[in-house]
Amino acid sequence: MYASVQTDLDSRASLNDPMPAATAPARILVVDDDPGIRRLLGTILTRSGFRFDEAENGEQAIEKLCSESWDAVLLDLMLPVVNGFEVLAFLKAAQIDMLPRVIVITAVSNSTLETLPDQHLLGRIVRKPFDLKELLAAVDACAKPPIGPSGHVMSRQATA
Repeated sequence: MYASVQTDLDSRASLNDPMPAATAPARILVVDDDPGIRRLLGTILTRSGFRFDEAENGEQAIEKLCSESWDAVLLDLMLPVVNGFEVLAFLKAAQIDMLPRVIVITAVSNSTLETLPDQHLLGRIVRKPFDLKELLAAVDACAKPPIGPSGHVMSRQATA
């Protein structure tokens, strides 16, 4: 499945198009406890013209969400320390405008996924193993001007 990543990335038109000088790349927070998945997602995002940072658990994710501005978040649900469900609850309480920018990437069962509250507020849900085109389409759709820790929309120039 991941063998076609390079071919798919090479074929993306946005890789060949120069980015306007006034617009900084979208910043994506990747939250997954699997270092291999974080590395893969980081490679995909970087080659697709995004900037990214990572968190290996929900506690780190919440710290980064509180201290930095993000255009979108790729969030696994099954995380150590603080799980993805708790990260979503934090966002709903403290930064509700970020929920449409959250892309849940998960391998949980359908019955577990059905317990996810407020699914209609989320940007997307992408199942593992994920399809590269589906994932990039979700990131493109959800990555909007960043929302800062205070919950206000910021310009990308201010966050670059």
